[in-house]
Amino acid sequence: MKDLNNSIGSLFQDLDQNAQSEDVLVMTYSEFGRTIVSNGSLGTDHGTAAPMFVFGNKVDFNISGKNPDIPTNVVWQDNLEAEFDFRQVYYSVIKQWLGGNQDTAENTLFKTV
Repeated sequence: MKDLNNSIGSLFQDLDQNAQSEDVLVMTYSEFGRTIVSNGSLGTDHGTAAPMFVFGNKVDFNISGKNPDIPTNVVWQDNLEAEFDFRQVYYSVIKQWLGGNQDTAENTLFKTV
């Protein structure tokens, strides 16, 4: 997270110097989530949910979603349920940031969200 923070900070510092930071939206996404706790080799396995970050000078800085409720007896095989389908976020970006309409979003995502 520190590397991501530093990299994005440097990116936006450069964009600010070139008066372009208002024109940029950055989104992180991983095609797989991680399990909640470490497995036997002190790593985590592929899971069902992962955080997604969307940021930029024009992005609403409020956090969307809820903190997960993680039981005290969780084991490494347990997973979190995804709160948002990534296509919902893509749909919003297409319509609200890229200026697409509903048809553009649905054709890009291959389904109605």
